[in-house]
Amino acid sequence: GARSDAMVLVRVDVKTPAITMVSVPRDTPYQIDDRTVKLNQVFSEQGEAACVQAVSQLTGVGISHFVKVGFDQLEEVVDTLGGVEVDVPYSFDYQVYTHDRPTVHVDAGKNVLTGEQAVALARMRTAYSYQGITQDAIRQANVRALMVGIIKQVLTKPSLEMLGQIRVLASMVETDISLVDLASWALKIAGSGSVTVYSCTGPTEGNLDASTGL
Repeated sequence: GARSDAMVLVRVDVKTPAITMVSVPRDTPYQIDDRTVKLNQVFSEQGEAACVQAVSQLTGVGISHFVKVGFDQLEEVVDTLGGVEVDVPYSFDYQVYTHDRPTVHVDAGKNVLTGEQAVALARMRTAYSYQGITQDAIRQANVRALMVGIIKQVLTKPSLEMLGQIRVLASMVETDISLVDLASWALKIAGSGSVTVYSCTGPTEGNLDASTGL
C-alpha cells in the first residue's frame, strides 16, 4: 500500500565506466485505468513490475533490472558501511509524520551521516522553501547524492573487502540483479581507477491540474 517515495532511473556502463542517475519525479501525472494519478501511486496499486513498466513508458528507456530499498533497509545499509559522507545543501530538523520518533538534526556541509540521518535526508522536503527551487527537486538531489556516497564507500574498499561488503549489502535490499553480476560490475568499475557519474532530475516544474488536483 505504500507509494514509492523516490524513483531513480540508473544506467551502469562498466566499459567507460560511467553511472547515470536521473530522478523521476513522484508527482509526474500517469494514467492507471483511465485515472490520472501521481506516478508513485503505480507502486502502491500494482507493485514493482508495473512501476518499472511505467517509468520505462514515461522515459522511453528499456529497463533491465530493479532495486527496491525501504527506509529501514536504507538505514541498515548506511550503518553497515559505518556511515556515508554526503555534502548536505541545507541544515534541517526532520520529524517523521507519525511523530512517534525523535527529531533528527542534520547540518549543512560535508557530513558522515548515520543510517537514521540518511533516512531523514532521503525523506525531508517540507523544510525547503527556497525561491525558485521546488521542494521535491532538492530532495531528489539529496537522494542521488546519498547514492553517490554509498557507491564511493563501497568501491574504494580493497577488492576482497568490497566483495564481502557487496554480499552483505545485497541481502539488505530487494533486487533481481544477481550477486555474480553485482560483484563483476563493481570489480570492473573499481579496477578502472575512476568512474564518471552523471546526475540530474526530470521535470519538476508545472501548474496545478484543476481536474485532478495534481
